[in-house]
Amino acid sequence: MSALSVGSTVPFLRYKLNMGAGSASQLPVSVKTAWKCEPTLTSLIIQFRAVAATKPMLLKNTVLEVTISGGVSGVQCKPDAQWDQTAQTARWHLGDVAIQPGQEHNVRILARFVVQTASTPSPLSVAFTVDGQLLSKTGVELATEADERVIDLRPAEMKLTTSKYFAVPAPPAQS
Repeated sequence: MSALSVGSTVPFLRYKLNMGAGSASQLPVSVKTAWKCEPTLTSLIIQFRAVAATKPMLLKNTVLEVTISGGVSGVQCKPDAQWDQTAQTARWHLGDVAIQPGQEHNVRILARFVVQTASTPSPLSVAFTVDGQLLSKTGVELATEADERVIDLRPAEMKLTTSKYFAVPAPPAQS
């Protein structure tokens, strides 16, 4: 364990926010997938929509990633994807996505994968970082004791980092 130097910054609070099914309206993005899995071809449409915010928000380093089963031998995507043959994953780097109040930011991705056997739809991973904002209303207050500071708190650096936000495919309709 290393010693801290005077003036160094230390993250002291991290939390995980588990959001239920009815809380999608709190998310800055809406992502929907449509799959068509045939014996030798898998088609995927991804609709990525940045939701109109009440204040500006910048989603930094936005990345979408999906694993394709069935032994992929050919890939065609618009816009282009980074294909990892070993992991059988397609990754789209959308870069920084600016969300402005009253404006929508839509991205539509079309992908086709030539497969050896029929694929099974899988969750789409969405990752991004937002500096200076959180999804919840969690805050930190300075604790005082007899007007003396217990901890010297500096202005908080807030950062939202996603890594496990998924668009899960709907189960197939029963006939």
